[in-house]
Amino acid sequence: MTLPLYKLNGDPKFDVAKSHVGLWFDKFCNQWCCDPQKQGLEAWTLKAFQNRNPKLEWIRTVADKPVGDPHMLAERNERVANLARLLGGQSLRFTTTSRFATGLGREHPIENGFAWHPSLGVPYLPGSSVKGLVRAWVEGGWSAETIDPAAFHQIFGSDYQKGSGQDDAQRGLSPQMGAVIFFDALPAAPVQLKADVMTPHYGDYYEKGAVPGDWLSPNPIPFLTVDFGQSFQFALAPHATAEQNKHDCVLAAQWLESALIWVGAGAKTAVGYGRFERDQKAEESVQKQQRDADLKTALKARLAKLNPIARELEESALAEKWDQDKNAFTKEGVIEGWLTRLETTPNADVIHRLRDLVNHHFSGLLANPEKTEGKKNKPAFKSRQRQFASRLNALLNKAP
Repeated sequence: MTLPLYKLNGDPKFDVAKSHVGLWFDKFCNQWCCDPQKQGLEAWTLKAFQNRNPKLEWIRTVADKPVGDPHMLAERNERVANLARLLGGQSLRFTTTSRFATGLGREHPIENGFAWHPSLGVPYLPGSSVKGLVRAWVEGGWSAETIDPAAFHQIFGSDYQKGSGQDDAQRGLSPQMGAVIFFDALPAAPVQLKADVMTPHYGDYYEKGAVPGDWLSPNPIPFLTVDFGQSFQFALAPHATAEQNKHDCVLAAQWLESALIWVGAGAKTAVGYGRFERDQKAEESVQKQQRDADLKTALKARLAKLNPIARELEESALAEKWDQDKNAFTKEGVIEGWLTRLETTPNADVIHRLRDLVNHHFSGLLANPEKTEGKKNKPAFKSRQRQFASRLNALLNKAP
């Protein structure tokens, strides 16, 4: 059976804020056309834009506004941060201090590719590249520490090449997986992309060996970059829960920070691209969010264990902040309303919770409601306080 081919009306619609930018950038969608000046089967090129540099203009189609869905990025980064934390690792936030180019070596019709996350459509640095960056930092001798080959083997799980040149077998080290997991580095929020251009002046010299000179024509080559001031999340975790592996993870995180500051990540680092700096404030904000989420989870679990009336009391106490706000707890009718309900339908959990709240705000009231003070033996507590204390004590005497 032949399936129907539906007719498309108009060109494909593209929105940087909503579409998968990686698919658009790599597939060129509706921007291919036949070039009559070319011969053979490969007579295809980009459609002509307003100026004479269609490759640069194509790059600019994705460099006009931030790329990435903020909700999907936040969800992914929260999930990875929680995973790393539960494994005994950590998530780190870094901000680009220069332009960052990733995946330029990938094949692409405009000569320089770009690394797009396959599902989120944002620029990213694969975990293997993060691991390679840290390893290059250590092997290159930039680290101030002297690295023991056995420790290097433990962390990276591969041959330590510096020094004698011996491989792991010659050192008596058995093949093993590295102790540290390096996660993909993704933007913490939508990122701004920028078009950039490199202009080799002596292309014929490099390619053909021609004599370099001022008569050779420069060849502008456009490429895509991430702008400076963009936030990225990195994460590391130990493969196992052993304390040694956790220590290795902390050490690898220190190396990663140094490597991102001094060496840089991605392409063209030799000319200053790919530099990052640590963003401690962003990390503290993420950690606070994680603590709040943990508290909410623990609270939800605690409330689920309570009986219905006890849960109702606890939800009211949390909503109105009875533990912190004495006036909210002693608001007219609040305590009396609960005492009336308990006198009809006693509940030990609720009675004990009310006892704790009264003791917290009125020290000594339940122990001695009729307490007096001063030479005139003036009552230490108000009439209303003595009344609800008497009723609560009566409930406590009956409660188990």
